[in-house]
Order: sequence, then structure tokens, then C-alpha cells
Amino acid sequence: MLPPGRGLILVFFLQLAAGGAFSLLLTPESERVGANFYRMMAGVYVAAALAGLSVTAGADVRAALSAGCWISGPVTPAGWGPVVPWSFAGLFVLAAVLCLAQTRPLRRWVWGILALLGLLAVADLVPLFLPSGAALGLQFLTAASFLASSLALGGVLSAMLLGHWYLVTPALSLRPLKALVALTGLALLAQGAVLAVGLYVVSSGPDAELVRLVTTRASFDALCFWVRVVVGLAGGVVLAGMAWHTLARWKATTAATGILYVAVMAVLIGEATGRYLLVFRQLPM
Repeated sequence: MLPPGRGLILVFFLQLAAGGAFSLLLTPESERVGANFYRMMAGVYVAAALAGLSVTAGADVRAALSAGCWISGPVTPAGWGPVVPWSFAGLFVLAAVLCLAQTRPLRRWVWGILALLGLLAVADLVPLFLPSGAALGLQFLTAASFLASSLALGGVLSAMLLGHWYLVTPALSLRPLKALVALTGLALLAQGAVLAVGLYVVSSGPDAELVRLVTTRASFDALCFWVRVVVGLAGGVVLAGMAWHTLARWKATTAATGILYVAVMAVLIGEATGRYLLVFRQLPM
């Protein structure tokens, strides 16, 4: 069994890396953005992937992961560990090295392959955070939560970092920044929908009392739940909407970047509390 603390680190940072790879698909004006932007982004998200996978060290942990992963488990020998997440990290490291070696940005299809593999790597981890024999519907809800979280994390961080590029490249179109802001808002709305459906499904089963305790009782779990909902989801959506309005109406990239700073903090706090409830309480948050 994967220790809960390690599980939280693993899924949080792997989601960030997978979402970051996906977000790079939304910056098509690579020639204007420049190679340095992609070097920086690749470095940030490779570091996130390696930070998450660092907790898989140890033969006992690799054995637990090999047995539990959705994709890696059935197709790899016991003890090898999560092959799909490690393959994603390895290819991302290679892409980062190529970004450093080349003067031109990598082709978009490279980021597309990385994004697909990253989202598969995140989905691969789903069974590790659910009780043995969990209903298929709950597994798919958790996978949907993982994927939406990945897009929200990658979208908001990439948007904030891209916002700084307008200081040195003012002629850059607003389209990629608006696309990343839209990705963030839509991903957070999807998370909210998944959370609502997940709570309904869990409250209809044998863990109905757990849902009541988490949502109504004065406890640390309830605090995490409401921080997740109010700060991470509602606050994140409002801030993404403010950033979009600032770009659409006034084309004020500096102001939008300032809003995105706050949005990054809100989303990070929301994701941390949501993953705590998933890892320690098996609730699809």
C-alpha cells in the first residue's frame, strides 16, 4: 500500500506536470514566444514530474504501485513500479534537453504526445487512492477529477508565467493567454461538476455518513472541504473570469497577470485540500 503522504505528493505533482504539458499546446505562436519560454516551462514541469515520482523510491513502494496502477499494473512485471508515469517523466526530460539544445521551439506534436502520455500517467494512478473493489463509476469519477485537476493546475500556472512574456514581447497576440485562462476556468467548472456528482454517489452508498461528517461537522476535514469548494473552485472560477474580462475588454496583460498570481494560489490551495480528502478519505474531490 502506498503511504498516504507519498500518494498526495505523487498525484499532486504529476497532475501539475501533465497539465503543464497540455497547456503548451495552447501557445501556438512559438516563433514569437521564443525558445526561452519553452525552456523555462519544460524545466518547471520536468521538476514537478520528478518531484512527484521521487516518492516511488524503494522496492516495497514500487511493488505496491505495480500491483495497483490501472495501466502499468497489468502490462509490467511486478516490482517495476509505475511504468507509464516514469515513461512520461523520461520523455519530458528528453524534451527539456532538446529545448536547451535547440534555438527553435519544439514542434507542437511533441507537446501533444507528452500531454497525452501525461494524462494517461495521471489516470494510471486512480486505483491507488480508492478502496479495493470500488465501483467502476467511482473510479471513473476519480479519473475525471484527476484529469480536470491536471488541466486546472497546468492552465493557471502556464497562464501566469506566459503573462510575463508580454512585458518583453508586447506584439504577442492575446489569443494564447486567453486560451489558457479559458482552460483554467473550464477545468475548474468541470471539477465542480465532478465533485457534486461524486458526493451524490458516495452519499448514496455505505459511506454516506462520511460525506455528512465532511460537509457539515466542525472538523479539519470539513475545513478542507469548504476551502476546496470556496477558495479552490469558486474563487478560482471568479479569478479566471476576472482575468478573461481584463484581457477581453482592456487588453491589460499586466493587470491580468496580477489576477493570475492570486488565481495560482487559490487553485494550489484548492488542489492541496482536495487531494488530502481523496488520499486520506477516499472522496473524489
